[in-house]
Amino acid sequence: MSKVIKKDGIHLKFKPIYIKERVIKRETIERFKVRKYKPVLDYGGWGIKQGSKGRAINISGNIGLQLWLKNEKKLLIGTQRPEAIQRAMNKMMNSYE
Repeated sequence: MSKVIKKDGIHLKFKPIYIKERVIKRETIERFKVRKYKPVLDYGGWGIKQGSKGRAINISGNIGLQLWLKNEKKLLIGTQRPEAIQRAMNKMMNSYE
């Protein structure tokens, strides 16, 4: 899985499941937090999962980027680089076009 955070949003690639790049637009994100989670208990394991706490896209580990979207949905994206994703998200959310 690859994720690139740009000015316009979060660009996700998760081959072979997502053939095309998926983009979570910046303006659809209400808030975010890098947090620890329990993959099996919270989401039923790794991969693309739906649980009581929303949807998760993860491969391994127990740290992720939690997004609260303006449509009231929640999405957790797993990461092995929490400090880098925190910096990139702060930069993206505070940038103005």
